[in-house]
Amino acid sequence: MSIRLVAAVVLLAILAGTHWKAYVSGKDTVQAAWQKEKQAAEAQAEANRLLAQSSINKTARAYAQQSSKARANTQSNIAKVDDYAPVTSPPLPGTFRLWHDAAATGETLTDPGRADVASVSLKSVAVTVATNYASANYDKQRLEALQQIVKASGCFDVEE
Repeated sequence: MSIRLVAAVVLLAILAGTHWKAYVSGKDTVQAAWQKEKQAAEAQAEANRLLAQSSINKTARAYAQQSSKARANTQSNIAKVDDYAPVTSPPLPGTFRLWHDAAATGETLTDPGRADVASVSLKSVAVTVATNYASANYDKQRLEALQQIVKASGCFDVEE
């Protein structure tokens, strides 16, 4: 019986050793595969970051060019106000200014028939309108640029 016991112990030792070797080599293989996947993911993340940064820079340059051109056009249009709104034009009633201000701020007119409101020249109205539209367009361009930057960053799932 002792030979059988020795044989069983030897057989168990051989099996245990074989399984230990398989475990160690399998562990190394899994760890190597994990490292490879991790490096690939890091490389992809860096490539995505560089692509996003390039897109952000491109968007910022385009916005700066658009904005500069729009500002120049606005200044040019304001300089030509006298050609389109001659000084000889009759002034608009002051209530027009009240109405315009209420419309611009989203408020309700309380007393449109006030007599103490000063009239406003057509030139002043034209300059104000041009400036307001320019401001709205600047804000629109900035918002569009920001949306493009957010989309390019990949940080958020932005739908069209």
